[in-house]
Amino acid sequence: MTAGLSNFQTYQGKKEKKATSPIKDLMDFCDELRISYSIDDMGDAYARIPIHASYQLYKVQSPEFRNKILYLYFKAREDTPISETLVQMCNILEQKALESNNLKPIYRRIGRNANAIYYDLANHNHKVVKVEAEGYKIITKSKLNFLQVSNTRPQVIPKSGSGSVKYVLKHFRFKEKSDKLLFLVYLISCLIPDIPHPILIFAGDKGAAKSTSMRMLRKIIDPANADLMAIPKSIENLVINLGNNYISCFDNLSHLSDELSNLFCMASTGGTITKRKLYSDSQEIQVNIKRIVTMNGINVVAAKPDLLDRSLLLTLNRIPSDSRKAESTIWREFDDDLPYILDWCFRTLSKAMELFPSTSLPNLPRMADFAAWGFAITEAIGWKGQLFLDAYTDNQKLLSEDVLNFHIVASLCLLFMKKRPNWEGTWTEMYHEFKEVAKSNNIDLQLKDWPRGINHFSRSLSEVKSDLEHVGIFYKVTHGKVKKVSVTNKSYSGDLMEHRRRRQIKK
Repeated sequence: MTAGLSNFQTYQGKKEKKATSPIKDLMDFCDELRISYSIDDMGDAYARIPIHASYQLYKVQSPEFRNKILYLYFKAREDTPISETLVQMCNILEQKALESNNLKPIYRRIGRNANAIYYDLANHNHKVVKVEAEGYKIITKSKLNFLQVSNTRPQVIPKSGSGSVKYVLKHFRFKEKSDKLLFLVYLISCLIPDIPHPILIFAGDKGAAKSTSMRMLRKIIDPANADLMAIPKSIENLVINLGNNYISCFDNLSHLSDELSNLFCMASTGGTITKRKLYSDSQEIQVNIKRIVTMNGINVVAAKPDLLDRSLLLTLNRIPSDSRKAESTIWREFDDDLPYILDWCFRTLSKAMELFPSTSLPNLPRMADFAAWGFAITEAIGWKGQLFLDAYTDNQKLLSEDVLNFHIVASLCLLFMKKRPNWEGTWTEMYHEFKEVAKSNNIDLQLKDWPRGINHFSRSLSEVKSDLEHVGIFYKVTHGKVKKVSVTNKSYSGDLMEHRRRRQIKK
């Protein structure tokens, strides 16, 4: 990036007197650049270097910051400091930032301040889109600190006033109309930075353009050099990946361990992970993650119930052979439409921001903030907000039914209760009743998912409690001298497919 810094141009072509020490000379040079320092809520130090009428933000302990200082120093002094001096400089500046106690939020691509949402275009002109309830505009100065990492790519300039929803729907082929609505809502919700977002799972047959659709979503929201990623081998690397990207897209997942599933749940709703700062020491640091996550390829119905409880499953249509295009053609057409797509997104977001304060819903699902914003976004698109709530509720029930089919304890509960209006007993009695049901239905309980003890069994049933309720089976635990479990079958017919058909007819 061209520096063009007026505050060090006087150094150009001149030989300065040698400073008292190399480190003092380098610190004095940083002062001449008028760098400001801050820390984020995790205690990491950042340096903000003025560039023309804008700035560039760097993490102090990063190769990018050291290289930037090295480059600017060479331009000014026609000399370079040694690597050890640069490392010492970063250590001193980090401490300077920590002692300043200048706490400022750090944003990746999108941030909110007061009643405005800011979108970093990450281009060479340092332009930012400012979205308010009154509309959106492009500005060159922002009060927010945006961090651009090596994976960050510039976004195109929106074509103001020319976009429409047709430019979006042209490039995404969903099987159901309800999925089309849910995707449009999800797309706009991705521009709202401070709410929990469902984990978006693209499903579909081979040839349904799942990876391409995910790449297009990423290019609209957060363009990146590496737009699709594989799951890193270590949890620590995955945490770093999530931390460095506003949205992370994981392609062709074949399996999710419990640890990965729990981490994605945390990323969806927000949480803090503690990890070692370096492999060689015992110092711990906290990493705060609330990120947008999308994926495809996973056998979603075999995933953890907690993960699916926070997910949105959208099914894409397989593209017929006579409708297929060369990849170069697909991306040329998408890139041509992208400025119009962005314009529609920002205008729809603006309208949703106007409507949201008056949005009041009597009953909210688990992802309550997403649901409330989804209602406002649907109204902003021009449709009734209730259409979104119905589609979202139906999507959650669909996932619940799939969970019940593949969860060993839930499956046995369905078999046990299909001809019973109610049942009451202890956890131990239920455990042995389920084992008898498994035996009579030739179900192998040597599978690793079958709980080996009563406590594990009760926890396993608890994790699918809401899924069972979706199909009409309710249970409660009463505490006395002996814990009793009371199960009531309010509407389950004994056939999940029949239950699904009845629900669709009712809808």
